[in-house]
Amino acid sequence: MRKIILTFVFLIISQFNFANTNDTLLIQARKHSSAKEYALAIKDYKKYLKTSDTKEIGNVCLEIANCYFKSNDKNKAIKYLRKSITKYGLTEEIFIYSTVLDPEFSKYALSVVYDDLGKMQQKYTASLD
Repeated sequence: MRKIILTFVFLIISQFNFANTNDTLLIQARKHSSAKEYALAIKDYKKYLKTSDTKEIGNVCLEIANCYFKSNDKNKAIKYLRKSITKYGLTEEIFIYSTVLDPEFSKYALSVVYDDLGKMQQKYTASLD
């Protein structure tokens, strides 16, 4: 019985440590992005994506897209925007009124993906089944 309790306590402590590491990674990525260190921000955001499974992932994809757009790599920016739509359910309303997306990128991206938006959203809906 004692071993079971110790194992359970160990698992809880390691879970908290893992969560703190992920939070630190996301905070660091956002600091890099604010400092216009987009390559470093992208690197940290991608590490975060590999280790996280929270609701935040869709927004993190948008943050990566912003960094690529601001780095003048519009193709990769659109790639991550598409990923946010097809895998994480970004809707047209969120797309237009998002506080995460850079306004200039939002205008550009909407013009690029608008015709495919319905198909991408259907792909997301189909993945839920």
